[in-house]
Amino acid sequence: MADQSTKKRIEERKNKVRGWLSNRYNLSFIGILIVSFIIRLYYFNLTKNQPLWWDELVFGALAKNMIHNSWNDILQFEQSIRPLFFSFVWSILMRFNIDYIAVRFLLEFVPSVLAVVFVYLVGKKMYGEKVALVASFIMCLSWIHIFYTLRMLTSIPSILFALLSFYYFFKDDHDLTVKNFGLAIFFLSLAILIRYNFFIIAPVYLILLLINYRLSFFKSKAFWVGGIIGILPILLLMFYNLNLHGQLFPAAGIYAESGQDKPGPAWYTLDFIPHILKGVFTIFFIIGLGYLLWETIIGADLIKRKKELQYNLFLILVLLLNVFYLIFIIKYSEDRYFFETILSLVLMTSIGINKAYLLLKKYHIKLAMVVVILILAMGAYQQIKFGDTMIKYRMNSDNYLNDAFKWVKENTMEEATIYGEGIYPYSLYHADKVPISNSSYLMVNDSIDYLVFHRFSRQSEEFASYLNSEKGQNMSVVYASFFDAANKEPAVIILKTK
Repeated sequence: MADQSTKKRIEERKNKVRGWLSNRYNLSFIGILIVSFIIRLYYFNLTKNQPLWWDELVFGALAKNMIHNSWNDILQFEQSIRPLFFSFVWSILMRFNIDYIAVRFLLEFVPSVLAVVFVYLVGKKMYGEKVALVASFIMCLSWIHIFYTLRMLTSIPSILFALLSFYYFFKDDHDLTVKNFGLAIFFLSLAILIRYNFFIIAPVYLILLLINYRLSFFKSKAFWVGGIIGILPILLLMFYNLNLHGQLFPAAGIYAESGQDKPGPAWYTLDFIPHILKGVFTIFFIIGLGYLLWETIIGADLIKRKKELQYNLFLILVLLLNVFYLIFIIKYSEDRYFFETILSLVLMTSIGINKAYLLLKKYHIKLAMVVVILILAMGAYQQIKFGDTMIKYRMNSDNYLNDAFKWVKENTMEEATIYGEGIYPYSLYHADKVPISNSSYLMVNDSIDYLVFHRFSRQSEEFASYLNSEKGQNMSVVYASFFDAANKEPAVIILKTK
């Protein structure tokens, strides 16, 4: 009987798999997932030895400090302004002596592929299989998503947690449940702990709750139990900040002050949308955005009853809030600051393409299919071409200082003192040394063993004076790298006391 029951269960599972694969959309999605894996694996292998950028080095130094806790003074500002969960996970992997390539695979590559999966699942829930499939295709080949998959930064893992949050938030169609609402808030909390800018999702959730339940959700057990469980990671961060910095969230004040120092709104932020989507996809993003705005405004009185209008509002608000925050609050942006709105970008683009398909389908279905295939092919070509150029062009950027401090690690004594300006993340991460950077120290102290001079940030006049002084002349060059093959334009020079 037991054997027959087991065989029956196995057969039922086989039938489910066959049924799932018989759906052409599911089969297409598997193809997209395979392409996502292959293209990311190709570039992951290509860039496995690329040097780390400043921000990557800082996150790595923070991770190391979480193990030995001896660099708090030099990293105090970084600890106050940067989200620490990413470095915390990195530090756990360091404790198990997992090498850097494996860490990057786990923290960047795996979340990158999974993000394509959850773009499809969230998109399917919101707008159906067709729109979800095109959106996952765009995400699969998105140059910016692939580019930052190859960097040990917070963008890629935070996107995955945000998508997980969206997935569970929209899973409850009618009444809130403790499980789904709790998981939605929990994953949003983790996204925020990895990348603070994801806080913009919270007010959008609140607006949707008010639309669906008005104020009655305050009486819901699911709201309170799920919400409290969900925000536990944020509460832990606040207690940590209070203990270390005496403030619940010191980064908020620093971000606000940085915005006040800027001369005016950062209107250039809007230029990043065509920069990310490129020509063809940008056109259909505009069409999709326009359609969602029109449909949502026209159907505003039906928004409580029609879920699709709520999904429209969600995508629009997430996009607008992020753009508003970048332009008017911090008054600064980079292309990666649009990862908070990546779902809006790919779904709106997909909706624009779908509307073009539906319009042409009325006249000739085969023509409509050919046009969609051409749109996707042109968009994919633009993404892959630009991404390939960017990845290869930036692959060896910042290698001079990285190589210099690898040399320091291998060729200097553990107790050796080192002076340099604008070098601390390189020195901490690669050489495990706390550098001296106070120029006044140079003039009154004779105990410095090494000086690092480089051309990647402005070096103080005191430093230049010291190099030309008798003390500076009493040092010999032990390491040098140059921008040119003729060795006439120095990039990094390391001097040692004779």
